[in-house]
Amino acid sequence: MPPSAPIIYMPLESKVRELPSRILLSRYLLRRGFRVVLGYNQTIVSGSRWFPNGVYLIKGLNAVQRRMAAIFRGHGHRVLAIDEEALGLSDEWFIAKNVDPEIVSLVDEVYCQGPRQRRALVNHFDFSDQQLALTGNSRVDFLLPPLKSIFQAEVRGIKDRFGKFVLINTNSGSVNNLWGDPRRYLGLLVEVGWYDPDNPDDKALVDEHLAHDRGNLVTLKSLIELLSERRPDISVVVRPHPSERSKVWEDIAANRPSVTVVTDTNAPPWLDAASLVITTGCTTGLEAALLNTPAISVNVEAEGHRFSSFFVANEINLLTRTVDDTLDRIADHWDGRLDLESLEAGTRKSSLADHLDIDGTGSATAKIAARIADNLSVTQPTDREVSISDEHEAYLRGHVKRVQWDKGTFDREEINGWMTLFDQHLKEETRFDLREISWSAYELTANN
Repeated sequence: MPPSAPIIYMPLESKVRELPSRILLSRYLLRRGFRVVLGYNQTIVSGSRWFPNGVYLIKGLNAVQRRMAAIFRGHGHRVLAIDEEALGLSDEWFIAKNVDPEIVSLVDEVYCQGPRQRRALVNHFDFSDQQLALTGNSRVDFLLPPLKSIFQAEVRGIKDRFGKFVLINTNSGSVNNLWGDPRRYLGLLVEVGWYDPDNPDDKALVDEHLAHDRGNLVTLKSLIELLSERRPDISVVVRPHPSERSKVWEDIAANRPSVTVVTDTNAPPWLDAASLVITTGCTTGLEAALLNTPAISVNVEAEGHRFSSFFVANEINLLTRTVDDTLDRIADHWDGRLDLESLEAGTRKSSLADHLDIDGTGSATAKIAARIADNLSVTQPTDREVSISDEHEAYLRGHVKRVQWDKGTFDREEINGWMTLFDQHLKEETRFDLREISWSAYELTANN
């Protein structure tokens, strides 16, 4: 029989993006007396109908997450939230654009990454002060000591392979998506509540968005081609966004010995290993800044368009407006004529202070765990076993799709592997029991 303890459920859509931070959060919650159930998104989400009552942690505040929160509430669970889509956003209105107003009444607490996000939620919605906790963002914990050292073996391997190199991160998923059809992407925007085709303001914003991404695609194509021609001595690594078709970039790299394309990679080791990072305003520019890797954000945008102003990378990285200017800056940095890190330092410090809660008093993950424990101090413990019923099994067999399964499933070896890494780098052992439930879902309980 499991111990009598409150249960927290964590559904995962993307193993690569979400598993490390959820296991890190699990460590802290185990120490605070929780039973932790984490696993494949559809298993955990649909399980809310049959699982013992507990609390669900959702990863966003959009319409999809609002619908899930309503289901969890309807089955007697409580709901807590983070908003992972907010990490790279700097504009308060744009942060609020990702939030469904109806979610306000469904969540007990939202864990805000910094003052700017908290202001956006206060100014645009009816959240109470008690619902908004300033904690920081768990993804940032992996970019700062002591957890930054987790990736050092991988960083050394990348440097051994490429030596000194420029990393170019692409971000044109709306026009170069895996489906090969921008209409599928627009359908996704409708699903998450970001785009109403009948709303003229939404239509104008989407037109800007698509134009912005098309411009980024053309700009980076030209940059890679010209850089390889003018400076073949500069090694270039292109890392396409996971939502993009890599073939576009592989075709450009063909017959260009100085250019390599890497796919299916975790961003931090590559950002840390690079001599210089090039982005078009995406979140990797922020991550590079936190890793102290010099970065340039290229923005060749039509006059009057707002899109480049929405992203924090364009506040904290060196901004260039033309391909030629970018090529000159790359060459100056490569040849030692320009200290990019010093140029960015002042602006970076002030922008980051408002954007992220990094105050040196503890990691974001530890703060989130403490708030969860405080918030749920009145939650009823339970010793009911979490299991997959016959009815739940039948539901999963009829609804799980292979492409989603492959993206979001993991095994007990991966959980144990991350726990061991955290033990080594945090210098503190977490003893726990791990039980496989079924359908890539697992329960962790403390073993003191």
